[in-house]
Amino acid sequence: MSEVQWRTLPDAELTARAQRRFDVLVTIDKGFEFETNLKNLTFGIVIVHVKRNRIEYYRPIFPALVEAVERVKAGGVIHVWAVPA
Repeated sequence: MSEVQWRTLPDAELTARAQRRFDVLVTIDKGFEFETNLKNLTFGIVIVHVKRNRIEYYRPIFPALVEAVERVKAGGVIHVWAVPA
């Protein structure tokens, strides 16, 4: 979201802006699915569970992230969990 300067937006505004612009939203916000009316979404959500939001924690789960992005449907949620170190 930093590329489109949406990093500091509240969830409701982020969701409104993402509608019909994106197919999938990947986030580390574990509460996102509970704070959003999923049935109205035009995009899917992939929630990533990593120890820290740093690239080295994403590398081992990258294949699972790609698969989740390809599988998630509009209004759906897929969780991708990092293997504990």
